[in-house]
Amino acid sequence: MYARITTYHCKAEKLSEAIALLEKLKPEAMKIPGLKKFFSSGNEDGNCALIGIYESREASEDALDTVRALFANFSGYIDSELEQRGYEIFVHGENQ
Repeated sequence: MYARITTYHCKAEKLSEAIALLEKLKPEAMKIPGLKKFFSSGNEDGNCALIGIYESREASEDALDTVRALFANFSGYIDSELEQRGYEIFVHGENQ
């Protein structure tokens, strides 16, 4: 498995609107081939991170253009550059 973490800054006064838009776009995001799950997180000050869990590094790299296109929907909400980093997942745990 592979994780891609994208950090960015959302305009704090628009954070709730951005979250609502992400909820609306979630079904489209979940159609990305190889994406297993994603987590959107942030703070009230607008510092945010999106973590995508993919079946492989290749799937993550193949999804980059689609992910960028989805992020384009947030141009009025994000006031920073996207910083993306990828990581091999060595160990994971999950409670059910």
